[in-house]
Amino acid sequence: LQTGKWTGPLSEGIEKVLDYGAWGGGEPEVVNPDRAPDEPDMTPPEILTFVGMPADMTEAVKPGDLVDGYPETLRQDLGNVVLSEDGYFINGFLQSLQEDNRLITWTR
Repeated sequence: LQTGKWTGPLSEGIEKVLDYGAWGGGEPEVVNPDRAPDEPDMTPPEILTFVGMPADMTEAVKPGDLVDGYPETLRQDLGNVVLSEDGYFINGFLQSLQEDNRLITWTR
C-alpha cells in the first residue's frame, strides 16, 4: 500500500490477503436446504486464510513497532493499536485474528 510517505506495516494488506479468493471466512451459504439424501451436495466448502507474522508486530512496548503503529497520526486515525491493561501496545485487529486461531506468530 502506498500512502505517499513512509509508514510502518499496515493491516490493509493483511485484510486483502484474508479476503483473496475467499469469503473472508465464515460459514458458506447452503445452496439447496431441501436436498434429498441421494442428491449431490453442491454447497461450496468453507475457505479460511491464515496469516503468519512475528509476534513482536502484534504486541510491543513501543506502538511504532506494531502493524498500524507508525506514524502516530495513522495510529490514531485507524484506532487498531491500543494500550492493553498489561502496559503493552497491541494491534486489536491482529489480536482478533489470533483469538480466532487465524494468526500464526513466532518469536524472532
